[in-house]
Amino acid sequence: MNKSLYIVAFSLAFATTGIAQNNEGQDKVIDLGTQTTTELRKTQAVSTIYSDELDKNATTSPYNAIYGLLPGLSVMQNTSWGTDKSRLNVRGRGSLNGDTPLFVVDGFARPLEYINLSEIESISVLKDGAATALWGGRGANGVVLITTKRGIYNKKDIKVDYKFGLGLPVDQPEFADAYTYAKARNEALRYDGLQPDMDEASFLSGANSDLYPNVDWIDETFKNTGISNKYTIEFRGGGNKFRYYTIVGLLTDKGFIKNANMNDGYSTQDKYSRANLRSNLDIDLTNTTKLKLNILGTLAESSRPGASADLWNMVYSLPPSAFPVRTEDGTWGGNSTWAGTLNPVAQSQGAAYSKGHTRSLFADLTLSQDLSGFVKGLGVDLRLAYDN
Repeated sequence: MNKSLYIVAFSLAFATTGIAQNNEGQDKVIDLGTQTTTELRKTQAVSTIYSDELDKNATTSPYNAIYGLLPGLSVMQNTSWGTDKSRLNVRGRGSLNGDTPLFVVDGFARPLEYINLSEIESISVLKDGAATALWGGRGANGVVLITTKRGIYNKKDIKVDYKFGLGLPVDQPEFADAYTYAKARNEALRYDGLQPDMDEASFLSGANSDLYPNVDWIDETFKNTGISNKYTIEFRGGGNKFRYYTIVGLLTDKGFIKNANMNDGYSTQDKYSRANLRSNLDIDLTNTTKLKLNILGTLAESSRPGASADLWNMVYSLPPSAFPVRTEDGTWGGNSTWAGTLNPVAQSQGAAYSKGHTRSLFADLTLSQDLSGFVKGLGVDLRLAYDN
């Protein structure tokens, strides 16, 4: 598996007015999904982080952004390129049938990977029976609650943000060269009472690269840097009866394929791009009747080299002496001995590319009626949701 580490190289933000939220000393509100509490009044096992902590992270994945920030939540990062989804556990494995917690976005069970990190107001992890009782059996492995940002009464804010990420491969294996491989293979054959079958001297001299190749498949297939760009613009405000929050985001991510532009008219680079549009509206119909409307739409496009296959499996399957990347006449390398294993460089540079598109739409409406005029503290909510 190709591992990568994303570090912040550049971040630029502009806002017409500052939005001071979750200041130190304030009793922060915790949304438990069907009710709210505060940091000072909570009795359940709940861990919460807020937008000011999330904004410091330049990762493209909301899963990886919460790594190490929430006590009781373990995040196993799947750090191969283009994989947003990590494995999350709340206080370890919850059952023999599965260990994935329930993800709830603004009160509805929905996936987390479609959300732009900038639109999140808070993330809470519910860990004990008292906290997860509201969600029944679905919360057996814990619950992760995501609350998105909302508008502000009598205010108007615009925020523009740009983040640049640089990806660096880490923990990559170091393979032996062709001479070392030939020497070790011959030694193993001797121990088994068999005749050595590799010409060590020819691999050491490197005189005939077609017959005695010495290929570093990792270096020939992959480069050492990948880049990501994240652009967002947020509109937040409202009047006396109406509040709005809208965010438009664009994410572009390019991977580690080396020499991806060898073909006229197209690139074989690993590429991923996603556009997000979220709009959260709050309308006070009366003093006791309130309407919430949330809409999230995403468009994503991914591109990968070749029609197959796992380049890393190819790299791991080929010794450096199998065949050259290209023969002296320019033909892609390969032979009958390794007929079952494809040339990873040929697959990454010369086997065209495959492209995929995904679209999603999430909408929900909540109508809240305060009935305190009849019974103090009584209220009723009507909720409708549409997921596509």
